[in-house]
Amino acid sequence: MNPRKEESPLIHVYIPIVSSYRKEQHVEELKTAALHFKDLGLSTYPDHLQSPIKIDDEFVFFGGSQETFGNNKRRMEIEFLKLINRAKLVYVVATNGYLGRSASAELAYALLINASIVLSQQITEFGNEVPQEIRHIIKNNQTLLPVIPIKRIEELDRNMKNKLIKKV
Repeated sequence: MNPRKEESPLIHVYIPIVSSYRKEQHVEELKTAALHFKDLGLSTYPDHLQSPIKIDDEFVFFGGSQETFGNNKRRMEIEFLKLINRAKLVYVVATNGYLGRSASAELAYALLINASIVLSQQITEFGNEVPQEIRHIIKNNQTLLPVIPIKRIEELDRNMKNKLIKKV
């Protein structure tokens, strides 16, 4: 069997960006962060050119993988979690300190696998649908995570970038 056929189409992405996508300000901040990382020579998912696609009231994703996965929400989420597992860095955009259900689950997963994580700001608010167990995991660990606001990403020099990207 050819192992290349089983690789995710997102395999070349260095930085998955975890964020809530339901509000325009969240999407704009995510795109700004992706653009700053691109300027540093780092690829992200989603990238700054993609737009969110609403599958239903509970699921929004960015268009890069729709051709591959159709509207299979579970498969898209599993692929994103695999991407987090392979990531050099996971950047969490917490617009106004907010995270919704999917973004909270993705951050909790990244914490549980000991991924390199950076927050855009401290998380102060969760969507009503976020389970208490996930809130607890995030609240108990977020003070250990560095905070680099979106506007400061572009200020990172090569040395700082290399420190953030710890995994080989």
